[in-house]
Amino acid sequence: MKPDNKPPVILVHGILMPCIQLIPMQKRLEAAGFEVHRYCYATISQTMQQNADGLADMLASKSLDQCCFVGHSMGGLVIHRFLQHHPDFPPCRVVALGSPFGGSVVARRLSQWPLAGSMIIGKKRGSSLEHGAQSWPDKHRLGVIAGDKPLGIGCMLARLPKPHDGVVSLAETAIPGMSERVIIPVNHMGLMFSAQAARLTERFLEYGSFGDTAEGRSVKPEGDKA
Repeated sequence: MKPDNKPPVILVHGILMPCIQLIPMQKRLEAAGFEVHRYCYATISQTMQQNADGLADMLASKSLDQCCFVGHSMGGLVIHRFLQHHPDFPPCRVVALGSPFGGSVVARRLSQWPLAGSMIIGKKRGSSLEHGAQSWPDKHRLGVIAGDKPLGIGCMLARLPKPHDGVVSLAETAIPGMSERVIIPVNHMGLMFSAQAARLTERFLEYGSFGDTAEGRSVKPEGDKA
């Protein structure tokens, strides 16, 4: 049973990723005392809005009127869309793991190829996955965890600005209104499996801050909250 001071946590996976990918993070957060739910959705055949609506339906089905969120990659954009379209949702804490809030150069590159774009990007063409999100809703605290280990398929598909995690560049993880951002030495996929990322996630969900930067390199680029 979760402690009274820890709200439930919803995990949201990224594009082309199976829901099972969320299990390592789920188990680590559960061991820390959180009640954790996984949101599994169709990443290619549905639009970003349909994914956000599905998240709303899941919360309603579980009677979760207050919770925290953790999104990996595109999962952070789904959470952003949900919060953007539900302004009455209570203030919450969100951790985004390598989410391309500034738009993904890899996604834009794939969209230029008709077959690859249809198979990999699908109905996310023209969405915030390609073009980015304007700003983060001020009432919700956002902690961004970015990786800087340049190992991933994105290196073969596009010229990623350095530093990057092999799929998403550090610059792409920024969004005006985010509360804090920290960089750790893992690649894009590793963000979901890293014990270091899990500890940072747990800390932000519980305290609203990453706290001690010994766990990673804290950065405050333009657009971050002070």
